[in-house]
Amino acid sequence: MPYLDELLAFYPEKIEIVTSEQGRINISNVLDRSNLDNSQTYGCGPSSMMSDIEQYMTSKGNFDYHIEYFKPKIFSTKPELKEFTVYCAKSQAEITVPEDESILVAADFAGIEVEGDCLEGTCGACVTNIIKGEVIHMDSVLTAAERDAGEKMMICVSRAIGDRIVLDL
Repeated sequence: MPYLDELLAFYPEKIEIVTSEQGRINISNVLDRSNLDNSQTYGCGPSSMMSDIEQYMTSKGNFDYHIEYFKPKIFSTKPELKEFTVYCAKSQAEITVPEDESILVAADFAGIEVEGDCLEGTCGACVTNIIKGEVIHMDSVLTAAERDAGEKMMICVSRAIGDRIVLDL
């Protein structure tokens, strides 16, 4: 349990430890006891637990939460992968993203430095602002509200809808 000692030192009365030996955690019970107003909720763990947090937070309203899956989400439908163009506004460069490559990799090949860590849409390191265009979100990081807002994307897995997108790269 990373950071457990530090968390216990700062917030001993607010830490509740639930281990796998106790069975599956009931997210609703835990979060019902929390004050979600003016707070942030962080979760990291297996898909089933992250999905429970996401469903709970979405059902309760627009609260600030961040989740990190151990493994990428499994989507029921996969988009047809097509080649598209990215205009990189900061770099003033236009790059082509082949059907079998990510924006992150194409940008790297073009000499545009972008942070990226997991390369599977689970860490959020490659989050990029969308200036113009629509996206097929294939990450496990953004919330439903963030996806609907259409302001950012994870360029390691998500793709443009259409032939062209403008990003803050």
